[in-house]
Amino acid sequence: MMLKTFYVYNEDTKEKHIVDSPAAFFNDLDMHGGEVCQSMTWSLRVDGVFSEEFRKKLEIDNIKIY
Repeated sequence: MMLKTFYVYNEDTKEKHIVDSPAAFFNDLDMHGGEVCQSMTWSLRVDGVFSEEFRKKLEIDNIKIY
């Protein structure tokens, strides 16, 4: 059960895409946010450059810009 609802927002379709996972990879230039929660929660953001080997493991090596 996830306490914090996180989403990535599609500005074209006006849809919130709920992330049903404890971790997410997304372009932070995409609109995103979280819904109001009744308890204290926290998020951890990790920035960096993925190695080619790691990108292949994630199966995102076809993405050129992220």
